[in-house]
Amino acid sequence: MQRVVALVSRVEGTFEFEVQPLREYFAARHLYNSSPYSPPGNPRPGTKPEIFEAISPNSYWLNVTRFYAGCYSVGELPGLASQLKALILDSREGMTSFPRVLATSLLADRVFHQEPRVTTELALSSVDELSVRAVASSRMFDESGPRLNLPPDCGQAEVSARLRALLETAPTREFAFEVAVSLRDPGRADNRHWWLEVAKSKTADEMPAWVEIGRRLDILDSLTHEEAASVAIVGGNAVSRLMVAAGCTVLAESAIEEEEVTSSLLSGEIPVERASGALFAPLRSVLHPSQLEMFVLHRGASTLGNEATVSDDYRSTEVRKLIADLIATYSKNEVSWTRSLTPWIEICDSLRRFAGMDSWLGYVAASIAAGIRSQHERGRRASRLFDDRHGLVQRARNARMRPNATHWWTQQLEVGSTSLDRKAWLLYILTLGSPKLLLELADLISFVVDGMEPRDINNVAHALKARELRMRSTTGSGAPRYDLFERRFGTVPLGLVAMRFGGGFAQAFAGRVESRSIAALPSMVDAVADWAIDSALGSQITAHMLSRFRSLALLGNGESNRWWLSDRKIPDSWTRELSDMVLADPAKYPGRLVSMSDARLSLALLKERQPVAIVARRASWSAD
Repeated sequence: MQRVVALVSRVEGTFEFEVQPLREYFAARHLYNSSPYSPPGNPRPGTKPEIFEAISPNSYWLNVTRFYAGCYSVGELPGLASQLKALILDSREGMTSFPRVLATSLLADRVFHQEPRVTTELALSSVDELSVRAVASSRMFDESGPRLNLPPDCGQAEVSARLRALLETAPTREFAFEVAVSLRDPGRADNRHWWLEVAKSKTADEMPAWVEIGRRLDILDSLTHEEAASVAIVGGNAVSRLMVAAGCTVLAESAIEEEEVTSSLLSGEIPVERASGALFAPLRSVLHPSQLEMFVLHRGASTLGNEATVSDDYRSTEVRKLIADLIATYSKNEVSWTRSLTPWIEICDSLRRFAGMDSWLGYVAASIAAGIRSQHERGRRASRLFDDRHGLVQRARNARMRPNATHWWTQQLEVGSTSLDRKAWLLYILTLGSPKLLLELADLISFVVDGMEPRDINNVAHALKARELRMRSTTGSGAPRYDLFERRFGTVPLGLVAMRFGGGFAQAFAGRVESRSIAALPSMVDAVADWAIDSALGSQITAHMLSRFRSLALLGNGESNRWWLSDRKIPDSWTRELSDMVLADPAKYPGRLVSMSDARLSLALLKERQPVAIVARRASWSAD
């Protein structure tokens, strides 16, 4: 017995396999080998189809099912595929993602590769809106989870074609991004050709969204100059810079063009989250507002700095120096980001040296730095918000010391002469001002917002949204009364205030705002969707609420917060009936609701299902 290392004896007189996959394999082999032949006139229980029907819907038996299907010979494969398709189409089991995950897993296991026709039919049956959403949700937590990248001879072409069709008709940006996650794996060369062909039909207004799809497909860096230029010409210089920032560096033919793209990223003209590729990804890694917020919550940032490297491909020495300086700052292990302004000052100084002036991302970083806990760094000398004789961080720190200074904040706005100044003033007063100050200056805040371009408002909303992670840990019962603010602010400025306060204040705003009134502000729409769902889950959810969640998803930017999935809990208020409604049209609802619905229905079906052992005994299987 000691020589058979795969077996152990935990109870005297019994033996078992110590490794779980071995147990699952031999269980599957036993089920397959012991299934009887059932000829006409002499039917026998426990046949292969009966066994598969019993074990395949049960997620607990997933690995056994995969091993079991792998035992099938070529003549048995059509019947196996037929059972899988029936499971996907089942009025109960087929409402969940599991039958699709099982089918794509067996295709990836090359179970059907000897039957090309069967492979094609099953691949087309198993990939739809629900399978895409299930894969996207799973891969958020486990990169080794289910995928839709199949082997070339096991349905890859069919799945790729199906995913492209879904992407072209995607009703929401969130769903389009999730399709891109699955499509990014197979057939990259084919993806490039298809993406270029579809680009020919896009208008100038549609092109930025299509470039974002190309970024998420990881194909922009593989385009030739001729291919990239054919796309960029549709949207002009703005789209060209966006493509360069997203990794299409063949369009950056000079140092000046690299510097223009970098300036567009620092100014907020191009959202920093769009930066990709070897040249500009480090900017996203070190300057994205959500990353900066994390440094206030957690000590140190060396791991992020070590992940970013300085490419040798920069044409501009100024851009290369900026990237190198930022990475060097982030890589300092001895610096405490939560108690010292030093690393924040270095960041803003590096940005100012490159731009020759204060930049939007510099203001964002400084606004975050102003909130760190430090008793001795108060920025007393930097008493004017736009006085560039003092560092940006010191000015932000001084502004933080004036949460109720109505006259001072009014003076700073009067001095601000540019659209950047007004945008920075709005961000600072929303993040650093007290509720009392915001109410007193409600008319002034509304005046500033009314005079801003939607892109600038989105910049502010995006920066405020990044703060939500920190606000969740600090907002308590002392949140201001929503009704007081509702009487003083219009819809958009009130939405920005809600992004500052979060919690019940934000949920109250989400419950009252009309979706169409914020349609031009996708960052705010995403936040409102999160708040509305948070609020609804604590009460009785109606079909009208579901309809509203759907309309918000159609307007959003596809970048809702995903912290809600971390504990995988399903609220009691989320019923099976609601799950059925969402899963009937999964592409049009927020991913959060689709994931909850899938989990709720799967759990309900699991509880209803009889254990395989009981099924085997009642049917008198030979394998029992």
